[in-house]
Amino acid sequence: MPSSQSLNLRGKIKHGTEKALLITFNNGRESWVPKSLIISDFNINSNNFQDFTIAKWFLEKEHILLDTENPNIIGRSGSVMHLKGRLLRNGIHGFDTLKDIQEFKKNYNNILASSTKQEREKLTEMI
Repeated sequence: MPSSQSLNLRGKIKHGTEKALLITFNNGRESWVPKSLIISDFNINSNNFQDFTIAKWFLEKEHILLDTENPNIIGRSGSVMHLKGRLLRNGIHGFDTLKDIQEFKKNYNNILASSTKQEREKLTEMI
């Protein structure tokens, strides 16, 4: 079962070893995934697409979720994941959900004012 630290993706096992699976995901990405990071049950002998619950940090590290219009993540919006991928590619972290983005938008003016004040104080101190 997925948690905040894992995601459920569909994929096909292309090859398997004792410790890892080469999975081709629905979004076209292919990656070796350590079996220890696959939380769900899987059938190594199946040639069909299966659901894999995998540690989120690994999926992000391997860029399995990025550059995709339709990540086929069960229970997740493809639009949010696409936006998150674009933010990550631009070095912007900390937005894991649509709610995070909405909160940032709601508080943008306060965040900007606070950041501007802090940077002015740093510059004044440096001068």
